[in-house]
Amino acid sequence: MPEPDRLEAVRQLYGRVVGFQLRIEKTPQATPHIRQQARALAAPLEGLNRKLRGRSSSAQLDFVQARLLTIQQELGELFAQQLNPLMESEAEG
Repeated sequence: MPEPDRLEAVRQLYGRVVGFQLRIEKTPQATPHIRQQARALAAPLEGLNRKLRGRSSSAQLDFVQARLLTIQQELGELFAQQLNPLMESEAEG
């Protein structure tokens, strides 16, 4: 994939990860502890965003993309393990 296209793809991934973090934090069922966990998992996002704003080499894009995918997976696990059960119990009640 040409570098400008790849950079745009990684920026879009960044946007999805940030959106997912915000979705978790704004979910009414999220406890303060869950919100704190989401913020802690997403803490590296600011630094990754700075790397995306500057000139990015292929190696930097590889690193940023790998970190974003890891954060996305960790946020997904947080959602599945802690928020889904809360949301399901509210739906049943």
